[in-house]
Amino acid sequence: MDFPGSVANNGGLQIEVGRTAYFIGDVTFAASSQLQIELGGTLRGDQYDAVDVAKTTSLDGTLAFQSVAPHTDPDVAGSADTFLVISAGSRSGTFSDISYRGTPLTAEFTSGDSFRDHVGGGLFRNLTYTAPQVELQNLLVLPGDADGDVDVDIADFNTRIVHE
Repeated sequence: MDFPGSVANNGGLQIEVGRTAYFIGDVTFAASSQLQIELGGTLRGDQYDAVDVAKTTSLDGTLAFQSVAPHTDPDVAGSADTFLVISAGSRSGTFSDISYRGTPLTAEFTSGDSFRDHVGGGLFRNLTYTAPQVELQNLLVLPGDADGDVDVDIADFNTRIVHE
């Protein structure tokens, strides 16, 4: 689905399952906006929703992920599902609220605007912001990887000591 010109989103945007919304101009997601992304698999624009912006996207508001059949979280330790949610010419700002299946994600480990949320059982949800992109990763870590950074090292030992 194509959108010519620039768009200011002050409400909700829900893309048809497995489609990519193409914006020719700039896109602004206001504080009152909600972008809903449905994840049905790992193939971009076919199994999960995506947004492509030719120019600049300005982010605020809510980013809400919904998992739909047949997608499930990774079940093999050390594996991950990665979703390129937004691709733009450039990006500014971040979403102020992020949820997955209605549960808010919280920044337990941060790096710049990006963060990692340990949701339990070794499953982390990582939201990564780069200059032109927003990406979600669902990561099932290896045993001992307490901070979800895909390795087992002294930082994991220190994290476990502090939290036990």
